[in-house]
Amino acid sequence: MRKNTMKKIISIMLFATLSVSLLACGNSATGGNKSDAATNDDNTQAETTEAASAEQEEKETDTDTSDTENAATDIPLTSSDLNVVVGEQAYMLVPIILDQGWFDEVFGPNNISIEVAKFNNGPEMIESFTADKLDIGFMGMQPAISGVVNDAGISVIASFLDSPSNIVIETRKDTGITSVKDLKGKTVGTAIGCNTYSLIVKALEEEGLSVDKDVNFVNLDLSTVATALESGEVDAVAGYAVQFEQIADMDGDIFYTIKDATGYGISEDLIVARKEFASEHPDVVANLFVLFQRAIDFIEENRDEAISITAQYYGHDEAFEESRFEREIHGWIDEETLTKDIDGFIQFMYDGELIPTRPDVQDAVDFTYFKKAFGE
Repeated sequence: MRKNTMKKIISIMLFATLSVSLLACGNSATGGNKSDAATNDDNTQAETTEAASAEQEEKETDTDTSDTENAATDIPLTSSDLNVVVGEQAYMLVPIILDQGWFDEVFGPNNISIEVAKFNNGPEMIESFTADKLDIGFMGMQPAISGVVNDAGISVIASFLDSPSNIVIETRKDTGITSVKDLKGKTVGTAIGCNTYSLIVKALEEEGLSVDKDVNFVNLDLSTVATALESGEVDAVAGYAVQFEQIADMDGDIFYTIKDATGYGISEDLIVARKEFASEHPDVVANLFVLFQRAIDFIEENRDEAISITAQYYGHDEAFEESRFEREIHGWIDEETLTKDIDGFIQFMYDGELIPTRPDVQDAVDFTYFKKAFGE
């Protein structure tokens, strides 16, 4: 029993270091990697890459989510003598780029260093953007839109990842709950500020139910939703599938998936840029896109190696990392789809009084740099 309990604790801690689309989250999680687990006062850790050599390669790739081919063009790099801070939350792209030395290869000759700052969640990133301490970041829709509304000086510049099957509403098999309708009168939990909360609200509304009136809603730390469900503290939760898989591996098949986020337009993870930085250094942003595309290609072509690299970088079990890979779709979301989904999410946040005003979606997005990188 003691052994299983310890394994469970370790699993929870491992999950807490993953974002797995946790970018939309407002709750704190334990971040870090295998070799450097401590965080500073801003809950970030920085890894600065210094100049090396070589020129940028031109690469043609097929996207997973667009009908057109995105060919990363050869972008002249005119900026120099610069430190660029990239914020991330356990996504696959940055570890691949660091492992392959591509930041140094592309930016080193111009004396541009790339500092990778690790964050626990999207709201922490927004604070750094607002303080002009962050230039590029990866996060979910909710903090990004909140940042736009609260004048953080940011724009959404692309989305490279979608993982709808990883965002789920889950219950225990012994509850007798088999559908969203069955949640009426039940105790339901997740983290307000995450796209998991968005899933609960949208799924209930689809059945004519309200999170405020028809369920007993409990605001949970996202890293604890699976154990809260297992213990009987709640009847159902929204979380990430990998959380429930981990406990099921130890304690048996005790959970039942009621619904996932497919079709709701809430599961895209976004690349966000500080407007002032991007406008002053569009060549840097475009070249970062080229490297992100290289990393996407690497993941597609070298899946096992990519899993090994990211697992080692974050200190995760490879089986844990593989489960995440299986649920994620890597590739650029086309402009029309992404704009529509962001606009819908803005409306959702405004209707739910999560934001005080409704910004125009065109004030939230800027695809200029993506188009520069891919020659559109």
